[in-house]
Amino acid sequence: MLAPNSLTIVGVRVATTSSRTVQPQNSGDEPLTISSVTTTGQFSATNTCGSTVAAGDSCIFTVTFAPSFPETQTGSLTITDNATGSPQIVSLTGSGESLTFSKTNLNFQTVVVGKTSSSPQTVTLFNVGPGVVTLTGIVLTGSKPGDFQVIPNGSTNPNCAVPGVLRAQDRCLISVTFTPTASGPRSAQMSLSDDRDPFPLTLPLSGLGKPVGPIAKLSATSLLFGVVPAGSKKNMHCS
Repeated sequence: MLAPNSLTIVGVRVATTSSRTVQPQNSGDEPLTISSVTTTGQFSATNTCGSTVAAGDSCIFTVTFAPSFPETQTGSLTITDNATGSPQIVSLTGSGESLTFSKTNLNFQTVVVGKTSSSPQTVTLFNVGPGVVTLTGIVLTGSKPGDFQVIPNGSTNPNCAVPGVLRAQDRCLISVTFTPTASGPRSAQMSLSDDRDPFPLTLPLSGLGKPVGPIAKLSATSLLFGVVPAGSKKNMHCS
């Protein structure tokens, strides 16, 4: 018995790898003999099973996806053994991504509500290839997308033109500013789409809004006077 009987590995940058596992279990009362293991597509597999799995035991298959081009790709893992219903087949799906960001997130420092960050933050977009990619759109989503702004024609060079073309092994820069509409933590996600990759490339955005005007803060939230005799007084200070 295989668990699961399908695997999906998404968002793997071209020329890199990503792995997932599948676990066959011998739920019978006799040894399971594995005679062959094959994969198709841009997938490979290793395992801890050896040629025999004892009754009641299980082992691990590690499936690796190594895309050489973007777009969604399919394949299979086929395990031939002496069990009923052999061969056991796991359906494999992977998506290669030709674009990658230079950072894993953009985090802005504290900004007063209604004000814009003094300077934009930038992230570099790389086309790792192969082939030309047409950038088709940038969308802000998430909790507070209105608090962040993508500068369409930023002063950084080379600026990413959207829509626009990015050739293989080229790079460009995207600039983002932060204008909090309320105090406290603010967050969003920037998604970049293109004509080749099956899923948008995403980047988390975060910042902290600071209240407008003076901020009063007491040094203590309570005062304990203890026992005070009738007719007398006791002073305590709170700043």
